[in-house]
Amino acid sequence: MGTRGCVCWREKDGSWLGAYNHFDSYPAGLGEEVWQRCRDKGSMEYLIERLKRYRRWECMVDCREPVEEDKLFDPRYHPVFMEWVYLLDPKSNTIEVYSNCEVPPTKKAPEGYIVDAGYTHVLVEKINCCHGKPDFDTIRRVNTEEVFGKVLAQNRKRASVK
Repeated sequence: MGTRGCVCWREKDGSWLGAYNHFDSYPAGLGEEVWQRCRDKGSMEYLIERLKRYRRWECMVDCREPVEEDKLFDPRYHPVFMEWVYLLDPKSNTIEVYSNCEVPPTKKAPEGYIVDAGYTHVLVEKINCCHGKPDFDTIRRVNTEEVFGKVLAQNRKRASVK
């Protein structure tokens, strides 16, 4: 069974654009591979240019031409189908790791969160590519519901201050 994911970057207009990955998108799989490729200065920009060309992670790795159906897309609008998202930031040389999370029907997602079919993405880790190797297995085990609960609590706290 595939664990779907996406490696993406921010466009100038603030939208995210990324390339799909079908298999082993967990942090210890795709996450570690992305981190390895982004370690050297300038390599993140190079990776983004290659992803723009190949439009799919597997095609880029295998240097295989993409098929017509392979399109770049904004993964935030597909939280049900994107279990893991890796957002590359060349300016800070960081990778933001997002995992999908079910939004309880009794909760309302904070502003800025895109919810689709009861799911959204939550930030579980921010990796600095200049530092040592992260513990990718620990990143995978983060309880996304707990993280989302903290986001909701922070949002309520901010709203009560206004």
